Amino acid sequence: MRILIVDDRMENRYLLETVLKSDGHDTVSADNGKKALECLASGPFDLIVSDILMPVMDGFQLCRHCKADPTLRHIPFIFYTATYVDEKDEAFAYEIGADGFLRKGMEPADFLNSIQAVIKNFGQGRILPKSPVHRPEEETYKHYSERLIRKLEKKMQDLEQKEERLNMALEASRDGLWDWNIQTGEIYFSPRYYTMLGYEPNELPHPDL
Repeated sequence: MRILIVDDRMENRYLLETVLKSDGHDTVSADNGKKALECLASGPFDLIVSDILMPVMDGFQLCRHCKADPTLRHIPFIFYTATYVDEKDEAFAYEIGADGFLRKGMEPADFLNSIQAVIKNFGQGRILPKSPVHRPEEETYKHYSERLIRKLEKKMQDLEQKEERLNMALEASRDGLWDWNIQTGEIYFSPRYYTMLGYEPNELPHPDL
């Protein structure tokens, strides 16, 4: 099978290429939804495996575009994501036409089994090409925006937590620090430690060990 991989991280694309090629599939990769559409226009594909959070055009937008295009909607579309992982994200993915929803971190064998199950069900007619749920464009956009905003808020919270930890580390660096290697008997004093005690580095007496 010819499979299109869409992911903005090179290491993720490489991993999927390796796993899928080991199972006998041919792969083509794109690093965002816009480039994926260019690939789709260049020749036939049997399956699309896409990340969600990507620059230029994300996976949600790509899926909606594919399922709205009569020449592309027959291609099974599977999301493979590490960021959008809760049940509401999965429900929205199926609502816009996804045929599968997998979370990153799976063992390669489990990933291949999931991919093969979708392919088999399509081949046997158990799954028919899906179209997005018909609803007003404004409502769909609202759902999409909610998903995106929530992820951005979470990312900002993570960044704030990292900044707080960094500030704590910087604050601690203003204190005198010392370390004693019990095995060798060596003692390390930070430059700030010397300054706090009013010594130069070569003046501070070491305790007898």
